[in-house]
Amino acid sequence: ETIALLQKNNIKVVLIQHPMDKTYFDTMNIKIKDDLSNYMNYLTKKYNVSILDYKYIYKNNSNYFFNQDHLNQLGNEKFSILLNKYIIEELSTYDRK
Repeated sequence: ETIALLQKNNIKVVLIQHPMDKTYFDTMNIKIKDDLSNYMNYLTKKYNVSILDYKYIYKNNSNYFFNQDHLNQLGNEKFSILLNKYIIEELSTYDRK
């Protein structure tokens, strides 16, 4: 319902899969991985939205994590820069439409 409401009000929706530590993702139950993937695919098709998949972006940088599924301050700073870049690029594209 939230996605539909945002779209009704002309707000672009983008789903984000946050970074995960490689060990965490590798040890995650396969059913949970499949369920997550299926649900994200369902949402993209139902609402015609895109996904920014950052699950593996820091897979070799365990120093960016506070624990297996939360970024620490350094990881948050790096990830914020990445998201800001995406948002700025999207806004510049949107302004040209």
